[in-house]
Amino acid sequence: MDMQKYLQRINYDGPIDNQAATLDTLCACHYSHVPFENLDLFGGPRRSMNPAKIYQKIVEENRGGICCELNILFAWLLKEIGFQVELVENQIFLQKTKTFDRKLEHSTLLVTCNYGEKFFVNLSGFYYNFPLAVVDMKEQVRKSGALRLKKQDNGVYLLEKKQKQCFSFTGKEITKLHTEDDWQLIQKIDTTPRQAFEFQAIFHDIVTQRNCFTNRNTVCTAESETGVTILWGMTVYRKEYVDHCTEKVVSVVTANDQEELKMLLKKVFKLVIDYDIEPWSFDFTKEHLEELR
Repeated sequence: MDMQKYLQRINYDGPIDNQAATLDTLCACHYSHVPFENLDLFGGPRRSMNPAKIYQKIVEENRGGICCELNILFAWLLKEIGFQVELVENQIFLQKTKTFDRKLEHSTLLVTCNYGEKFFVNLSGFYYNFPLAVVDMKEQVRKSGALRLKKQDNGVYLLEKKQKQCFSFTGKEITKLHTEDDWQLIQKIDTTPRQAFEFQAIFHDIVTQRNCFTNRNTVCTAESETGVTILWGMTVYRKEYVDHCTEKVVSVVTANDQEELKMLLKKVFKLVIDYDIEPWSFDFTKEHLEELR
């Protein structure tokens, strides 16, 4: 495992120090160059939580990974640079049932910088794409959205995100307009330090079963400060951030077969896939795609 090769993989050429500004830039580079993706679950080789094997996949093979893979490897990089890093867990709040999902399914990094500032970092690419300062009830705003943490007992934080209004590229409103005070609970983060092996059972379940969001939908997503590009099933769509409360769908492209899908992955995400993917899109309905068009 070579730190310089990893930094080249994410196109980072800034200072090598443990300052908060460096962490911010490292995260931005990682989100835009290493996608969150689970494509190997749909026809590819069986993957491992071994850091060296994750390094081989992400750095040497120019691939992405799911949250455990991305966070475990990024934690290694941050420690090499000089940050203090602890692996902690988060639970996603399920809006339909108003409950949290099962424990130890998702990981997050708790990163301490040189002056003692603490940040949550999660490379899953769905909830936030910047280091989130561990500060109670502080509204943290980027163009990608507005978030805040609510401190609970025993080192637990609730993460809330301000709802957005989304438009298609034709100008059609996709979701209703929300008020400035409309916050939605999305995660519970427990700062109790964890070891990677504690996520092993869930990781094995994810790569062998079809019982959760991560393994029943073919997903690949890359973020930047200006927007997000998502593959879901056979469809790639691009959303741009107008401001922290508004986003706009600017393109939707659907592949018709395996070859077109592989071409999309290579062109949009710079991923070369040498096996046939059996795409799923269990939670992404045809009706919603029609709205996006």
